[in-house]
Amino acid sequence: MELSDTGTADVCMRTRIHVGSGTEEIEMRRLTSLCFALFLGAGLFLADGNSALAQQNEVRGFYDTLLTTMKNGRSLGQSGRYARLAPTVDRGFDIPLMTRLSFGSTWASLTPAQQQQVTEAFRHYVAATYADRFDSFSGEQLQVTGERPYNGDVIVETKIVNSKESQPPSTIG
Repeated sequence: MELSDTGTADVCMRTRIHVGSGTEEIEMRRLTSLCFALFLGAGLFLADGNSALAQQNEVRGFYDTLLTTMKNGRSLGQSGRYARLAPTVDRGFDIPLMTRLSFGSTWASLTPAQQQQVTEAFRHYVAATYADRFDSFSGEQLQVTGERPYNGDVIVETKIVNSKESQPPSTIG
């Protein structure tokens, strides 16, 4: 297997995975769209049914770190934002699950070493994308609004409240 990364300043990575005699090229941007939809755009965080409150607190912790990073975004720069967000992404996101879901049926054709390598690239990409996209603060509020049961787990519901009065809040979940 060969895994090559050609990242650019806008955190756009293209990963090429060689499996057997065939080559499959996967754009990491496309792979993460599901994940970002689940975790911020859609505001849904899955929690173990017995620890919904703990999971809400984990989401709040992620949001606190994200907002603090946004407020200091310009002075931190890309690498500083990444350094602050990467540990929070590792704690709050199930990166191995997100990677497996993003790859779909292709995942089963990868060796364990390939799966680990792709998971690490995906982990870096998620944190780098947050660092790139959340680079400034304009008064936004990221709120946990509750939870609801989902297949034996709990979905933590959130919403993003825009600072501009002319725009209604973005309700998530």
